[in-house]
Amino acid sequence: MMGWAQAFRHEAGLVWRSRWDRALVSWLPLAGLALLIWLFSAGSTRQLPVVLVDNDHSALSRALTREIAAAPAVRLVAQTDSLDEAWSQVRAGHAFGVVHIPHGAARDAARGSQATVFVFYNNSFYTAGGAVARDVSAAVMNFNATLSPLARPPATADAPSPQAALPIAITATSLFNSRLSYEWGLVPVIYSAVLNLTMLVMVIAAYSRVLGREGAVPWQRLAGVGLFYVMAFSVLHSLGLVAAMGLRGWTVSGSLALMWVAQWLMYAGYAVIGLLFLGLGKGDVVRSLSTASVFAGPALAYSNALFPTLGAPWFTRFWSLLMPYTTYIRLQGQQLYLAAPLQDAWSTLVVLAAFIVVPAWPAWAMYRALARKGPT
Repeated sequence: MMGWAQAFRHEAGLVWRSRWDRALVSWLPLAGLALLIWLFSAGSTRQLPVVLVDNDHSALSRALTREIAAAPAVRLVAQTDSLDEAWSQVRAGHAFGVVHIPHGAARDAARGSQATVFVFYNNSFYTAGGAVARDVSAAVMNFNATLSPLARPPATADAPSPQAALPIAITATSLFNSRLSYEWGLVPVIYSAVLNLTMLVMVIAAYSRVLGREGAVPWQRLAGVGLFYVMAFSVLHSLGLVAAMGLRGWTVSGSLALMWVAQWLMYAGYAVIGLLFLGLGKGDVVRSLSTASVFAGPALAYSNALFPTLGAPWFTRFWSLLMPYTTYIRLQGQQLYLAAPLQDAWSTLVVLAAFIVVPAWPAWAMYRALARKGPT
């Protein structure tokens, strides 16, 4: 009978002799990380097509048009006098938004009243539409700031100062990802999700192999198998993060060591959950892998990392809480972006440890039952 150390070495030998298994625990995830970084290397959305409708035809509207055209996320693909023509461009998918400078904008600004510039954006494409609205709004605010005070009429009782049109000003400041970098914001989240799903699939296949070839084995045998994948994917996770820090300038605002501990606990949790899924699948590897993929596949959507789940249906929130990834990604965000103190992480580490302890006994009990039953 193998102990856990022998089982660890045995599993490492099996993986090393298989070309594709060896790739999955070595260079292939890192190549995937490099591909993700390349895909998001632009940092943020740029040069989104926008149609401008200028019904004012004034020096002010032309200057404002130049300011909007210089916005990083905006590319003026057409300029027209007709809103109907602009709508047709949006409906055809040729533009994500419309900027409308109405007739009399320069006159209203010169009189000291508030001129309004309208921004319409396609919220069906939430990210692109939001980027258009944000950059056009910023361009208008910058344009307001650059207007020469000498060009404004003096304040009188009948015509107040132009500044009076906006009695309360607001300043919005982006927190924690002020660069609006998709690479830094999305790649660590996606890379973690891909690794945990890959690890879960591989560890279920490994347990199934032990069940089919050896049947009843001591728990140390399965622990050694699971430990190999926990160590392999924890190293891959950390190596990818450190490589991105060195090559792409990623920063960890909090504790890198704390993230390593959390990664180990997350993968250990998935190792136990993998054995549980083998039992739930009655030892059928195809059924077990299918169930596990359904369980872990929606990690990105249900983890509260990309989309908020606070207002989601109870089933979505419940599913989210069942995944170790959800708990880990919260700690990763706290340490990668927020520099959260250690005391804020203890509860997260306890929950990650619970993913190891709670399913361990039922997973082991179902495996023993399958081993006693023998092949079906």
